[in-house]
Amino acid sequence: YGMGSRMALLGNDMGYANQHTVRIFRMHKGVIAHNALRGRSSDGIRHALKLHSGGLGSYTDSYNSSAWASRQLVIANNLFGDAQDNNQWTVAVTPQNGVSAEGLEDVIVENNRFVRGSRTTSDLVLTGRRMVYRGNVRVDGGSLGASTNGHADALPADWRGPYYSQ
Repeated sequence: YGMGSRMALLGNDMGYANQHTVRIFRMHKGVIAHNALRGRSSDGIRHALKLHSGGLGSYTDSYNSSAWASRQLVIANNLFGDAQDNNQWTVAVTPQNGVSAEGLEDVIVENNRFVRGSRTTSDLVLTGRRMVYRGNVRVDGGSLGASTNGHADALPADWRGPYYSQ
């Protein structure tokens, strides 16, 4: 749980959490790669990875504002989920709810592997602008459950897309 700039979360193996396994609420120029993050929680409504922001503002090194958007992020080569997971969404890169205008932009989500639990409905949910998701797969060979429509209600229209998939 945290926030920061120029962060790297690399090579971790994280098991079960009472809430979200990893939750970052403001991230600037960050990399999340080569991790194994599972998503079992106490109430079944959390995520293996939850990434949102503090608003739509620009980041400053002085940290004098809590309203900056999460920008310039790479999420790559991770293993997300576990057959024992009880959550519905595995990875959420989206505002935390429909009433918070929390911007996410310039995000690349690529080459990740997803393992579904018995309650999984969405493997990956993206909401923001200039987002790319490519090369992500389910380990069981099924179709990846990806959505670009999570909690966008409070975002201005220019913060909703474009989305690119390959």
